[in-house]
Amino acid sequence: STQMSVDVARDPELLDLCASAGLRQAFVGIETPDPSALREVRKGQNIRPDLAADLHTLQSRGIVVQAGMITGFDADTPACFETQFEFLQRAGVPMVLLGMLNAPEGTPLERRLAAENRLKPSGVENGCFETNIIPKNMTTEELYAGTKRLLNRLYSPGPFLERIARLGENLPPSRSSFGAEPRSLMVWHRLLRWFEGMGPEMARIPRTAMDLFRSKDTQALATVLSF
Repeated sequence: STQMSVDVARDPELLDLCASAGLRQAFVGIETPDPSALREVRKGQNIRPDLAADLHTLQSRGIVVQAGMITGFDADTPACFETQFEFLQRAGVPMVLLGMLNAPEGTPLERRLAAENRLKPSGVENGCFETNIIPKNMTTEELYAGTKRLLNRLYSPGPFLERIARLGENLPPSRSSFGAEPRSLMVWHRLLRWFEGMGPEMARIPRTAMDLFRSKDTQALATVLSF
C-alpha cells in the first residue's frame, strides 16, 4: 500500500510497474470534486475532466483506492454533500475517509481566517467530528449535520454495496478465492460475525459483496469490509 496523487493516472507505465510490484491499495487525497474548492486550496492536479475516470484507471490496475474527502471549504454550500455522494458512487470507492476542514496552527489558512474572525477555539468537539473553522456559505450546524448525514449515507448498506459493485466491475480478474487458506477463512468467518452483530440489514453485506466479487481480488474485498 502507499499514498498517491491522482495525477498518477496520467502515467500508465508507472501504474503498470506499481501493479507488477504488488501494489494493491492507495490512499488518494481527492478532498472534493468541486473545481472551485480545489482552486481555493491550490490543488490543481485534481481539477480533471473526469476525476472518477482517473480513479477507475487506478482500479483497472488492481489498485483499490482509499479516498480522503473534506467538507467545509469556503466554496462549499449545503449542496456539496450531495455532490460528494454522487461523485463517490460514480467513482466506485467504498473506503472513504471523510472529515471537516481544519486550520492548523501556524498555517496561512489559520492567519487568513483569524483576520476574518472565522476561527473557533480549538478542542471544540461534536461527536467524532471537529473543526475550528466557521464556514463561509453555510452555518456551522449545517456543516456538522451535512457531514454526519453524508457519512451515514455512504456507509448504509445500499450505497456501500453499489460502490463495491462498481469497484468489482473495474478491477481486473484475480486468482484469489474465498477461504483459499486457513488464515483467509478465519478472516471471513470474523467478518461475517461482525456484520451479523450489527443487525439483519448489515448482515447481508458480506455475502452480497462476495457474489459481486467473484473472480476478483477477495483480499481487497476483505480489506474494504474491515474498513
